[in-house]
Amino acid sequence: MQSTIIIILNFIFLQGLFGQSSIEILNTVLSPKGDMELQYADNDSCICMDVWLVSTKDTTQRFMLDSATTLGTKYFFSPDEKWIAANKEFLSNYRTIILYKQITGIQYSQVKDDEIYEKAVKFLSITEHLKYEPVFGHSMAKLIRWLPNSKEFLLEINGRDDNHGVIVSKWACLFNLETLSISLYKTNHGKVIRGH
Repeated sequence: MQSTIIIILNFIFLQGLFGQSSIEILNTVLSPKGDMELQYADNDSCICMDVWLVSTKDTTQRFMLDSATTLGTKYFFSPDEKWIAANKEFLSNYRTIILYKQITGIQYSQVKDDEIYEKAVKFLSITEHLKYEPVFGHSMAKLIRWLPNSKEFLLEINGRDDNHGVIVSKWACLFNLETLSISLYKTNHGKVIRGH
């Protein structure tokens, strides 16, 4: 309840604030139904960007989805628009997927404790019969595409565990939004190279 109130207050405050300033739009993405636009906007306080959702029916209705995020981060609507997934770049050697769930209209809230990357690595270690869970010094999980039913998306993990000599390249699996779990992708062409 408290988080919903904060989001609504944020929504109201930002509507007033946005009308008083001009922001440089770096790129835009139209939602599948065409009723909202995702805007990547320059944030001149850092080498980063803010991400806004804007109603196409009433462009004064705006909602800040993310603030001061890295320029390499990309956001993807599910086909039914109930979810947005971000390929989030935290560091040059760590990238993962962040989920947002629709509350109402253009308002979304970040899903906490989904642990997509961690679950994918654990699933990989079980599926590939590794004796341990790899700890990658360089790691990346990224959304490849949403499935048409909006209940799952295809993701890919890449990583390098120098301590165990394991390299994972383009290893694909499915993430289920209803169960927040990982499952096999039947046409996975990824590789797991075991060094020692």
